[in-house]
Amino acid sequence: MFLLANPNGSKYFRLKYRIDSKEKLLALGVYPETSLKQARDKREEVRQKLADGIDPSETRKVEKIAHAYTFERLIREWHFSNSHTLKTLTHHKKLRRFEIHVFSVLGNLPLNAVKSSDLFNLIKPHIAKGELETAHRIRSEISGAFAHGLTDYDLANYLHKK
Repeated sequence: MFLLANPNGSKYFRLKYRIDSKEKLLALGVYPETSLKQARDKREEVRQKLADGIDPSETRKVEKIAHAYTFERLIREWHFSNSHTLKTLTHHKKLRRFEIHVFSVLGNLPLNAVKSSDLFNLIKPHIAKGELETAHRIRSEISGAFAHGLTDYDLANYLHKK
């Protein structure tokens, strides 16, 4: 661990480490916002991850992507990636269903903050009203969006068993 002092006066805590015989550099914080004690604590967390065989820079990249993607962004990208369906009435109906039922509740949540219980609470009122077709379509279309590849697993798949 070292303190990088730039000519412009900015100072950064950095940590050099090796994983898979590659040298990497990790930012631990900006001085003085991050104290020496906090930087040392972060260094220990990184050392623990390295001991477990986890690359901390890759972990950060994944977390950054997950925070950047909101649930609404995932759904919209999934819909617009199906370019062959952009002009069909079905495409517009699917997107409108999300705008009415889903985006107002879960749209602004970061992708990694959405839980299967949130999805269940979203479709539960439709089931209670007897709108089973709407509930099924919402669950199915959310499942399709999770299959888009930005997540490790499909949260909506767990709803099928409830």
